[in-house]
Amino acid sequence: GRPVDAMVLRHVLEHVLAPRELLATARAAGVRAVMLTVPNADSRLRRPLGAAWSHWDPPRHVTYFTPDTLRDTAARAGYEVARLKTYGIDEVVSSLNRVVSISHAQASPGLRRRALGASLPLLQAKGPLSALSASASTFVANCVCHAVLVAR
Repeated sequence: GRPVDAMVLRHVLEHVLAPRELLATARAAGVRAVMLTVPNADSRLRRPLGAAWSHWDPPRHVTYFTPDTLRDTAARAGYEVARLKTYGIDEVVSSLNRVVSISHAQASPGLRRRALGASLPLLQAKGPLSALSASASTFVANCVCHAVLVAR
């Protein structure tokens, strides 16, 4: 019966056209803490993977963040970053899946489902590229930002 004082935005802000306004509205409503995760546009693999980078996902992803822009957005919305770290996920195989899916979808819309099915073994823990991808993600370890914001 009372407003929430904390919220979790796991892979939400990249889908929002006005993320500062969303956070400011939450702050005005009494949300004192926000835990969030967003893709890191400063990922070390973003440039080498180019358009294949798994977190380029237009038109669904409309806003991109770096650790600095995330801190700035939070501050302008009335929050300070209590904690921010970057970490790796399976960026290599996910990006490969994106390339396969997009290229097959462009060739024939009906092939997208089959392309995804063919590439799913690569995404599974026992897939042929899982060891390489896990090693690369561990080494790179900065493709997403995880932050805890607290009200100022």
